[in-house]
Amino acid sequence: EDILREVNRGAWSIGYTGQSPERLKLHMRHQDKFDTTSCIGLSDPVKGEYYGLPWPCWGSPELKHPGTPLLYDESKPVARGGLSFRAAWGLEHDGIPLLAEKTAPAGSAVQDGYPEFSYATLEKLGWAGELTPQERDAIANVAQSVLASHDRPDGPAKDRAGKHPGESNTLAPPENQRSRDGRGEAQAQRPDRQATSEEAQKAEPGSEPTPELKEQMAKVNWKTDLSGGIIRVAIAHGMSPFGNGKARCLVWNYPDPVPKHREPLYTARRDLLPQYETFKDRKLWRLPQLYASIQAKDFSAEYPLVLTSGRLVEFEGGGDETRANKWLAELQQRMFAEINPVDAKRAGVRDGQMIWVATPERARVRVMALVTKRVGAGTVFMPFHFAGWWMGKDIADRYPPGTVPYVTGESANTMTTYGYDPVTAMQETKTTICQIEAA
Repeated sequence: EDILREVNRGAWSIGYTGQSPERLKLHMRHQDKFDTTSCIGLSDPVKGEYYGLPWPCWGSPELKHPGTPLLYDESKPVARGGLSFRAAWGLEHDGIPLLAEKTAPAGSAVQDGYPEFSYATLEKLGWAGELTPQERDAIANVAQSVLASHDRPDGPAKDRAGKHPGESNTLAPPENQRSRDGRGEAQAQRPDRQATSEEAQKAEPGSEPTPELKEQMAKVNWKTDLSGGIIRVAIAHGMSPFGNGKARCLVWNYPDPVPKHREPLYTARRDLLPQYETFKDRKLWRLPQLYASIQAKDFSAEYPLVLTSGRLVEFEGGGDETRANKWLAELQQRMFAEINPVDAKRAGVRDGQMIWVATPERARVRVMALVTKRVGAGTVFMPFHFAGWWMGKDIADRYPPGTVPYVTGESANTMTTYGYDPVTAMQETKTTICQIEAA
């Protein structure tokens, strides 16, 4: 429970903080009261809430936001799980407005586009007076911490404009959204810092803030207002703290503004190169990210099959919890690889036989062959829910006593090869190439 509360503190800036242990336990106790299709609670004490409180679940648990089952649904108010597209890309690009036009979630006080909510937004709409004195003081404290940082001998903190590609603009706002020294709003996330600025020290709780403090308070937005007041007032008026923007298909700050196919680093389709080649090697901060130099090496003769991984209905994630459930474990008892009959015949492999699957970085796993037409010729599929074996060796004895799941098996991630997404830096776990042979 304490871990979840700590996770919530870290997830404040993405709007996933309303799912307290107490609320989730209540859902577990009253599972019978949720609709199995829409997942909405049909009767008290969970009426109107969505099972599991899906993201975003706004504000503090006391706000009792029901969760958001669909990330875009303007048919219902934000307070009842509705949502518009986020206004996360700025207000305009090359003269084209990026806010929604004449559309908003049901019940919205503004039936048009608007930016993400800040204290300045509340003031412009005339709603700042709806904040409680405690919420207003909390916002002032955030602003004070920024003013205090200006007084440090080393000056303001370093500008965060050099962010990772794909990082939200909230960490490095557009020029017209920055304070006078170029600092982003995210630098106001230290309400625990003691104010030392002469101006900040003059602002006692409940007192009228100085002009300098007012200017800084205007820049505090829903992500840095840890009181939750900005979120609460926005939702009370049927509006999304995220703002109301347009979905974008042209992503100008990505390597490919319009998505296009690029072959994986390890590919068996050498005929698709160089037309669909990968990116050039680069550095991410101080670290190398390799692309073209890996793709230039041809492993397709030795590893002719595409290997991909995916989910099973019976298990979830890495599977340790669900494989320890005896009812679910009974339904999927062996780690396996799905192989097309054409490839199985070529490799001399029979259905149900144990096989070795190997990849170019010299990893190999021992799994059961499931020969099926569910996968096309040239493709091997493996589920990623298993663990407890390592390249043919049973290592279940490494589990703490009494925690070994009913079902163990090789991990599909043992087989994954090098590669990182150029936008998120997430590791490649979905595609590589492999060979199969009878064990």
